[in-house]
Amino acid sequence: MTASFTSLYDENVDEDIGNGFTVTLRKYLSEDDFRAASGALVRNRRYKEGGEGTEITGDFDALAYNRTLVERALVSWNLTRDNPKAGGEPVPIPVADYRSGKYNLPQPVYRQILKRVLA
Repeated sequence: MTASFTSLYDENVDEDIGNGFTVTLRKYLSEDDFRAASGALVRNRRYKEGGEGTEITGDFDALAYNRTLVERALVSWNLTRDNPKAGGEPVPIPVADYRSGKYNLPQPVYRQILKRVLA
């Protein structure tokens, strides 16, 4: 059976971040993923009609662009956090907590994941 075109770009890859922790990422992002990241790049867009054209201004946020790409690429992970209420037993960190901004990755881990996403 022949593979479909879209199935050629449907792979996931595991990124080893050390100490037995891995992050599963989509190997290929879509045009829609980059469109979403581009939308996050410029906030507070303002349009001003002038005599010789339209002026567009806004606030550029390269971190929002990168974070959107990481969020879109992220499939799953086995990351945990300490839980003093459970006697210090680690508990899973839901991927949804990252996507909602409730949890942020340590900078070295974020940069490693971003590097893989942009590769």
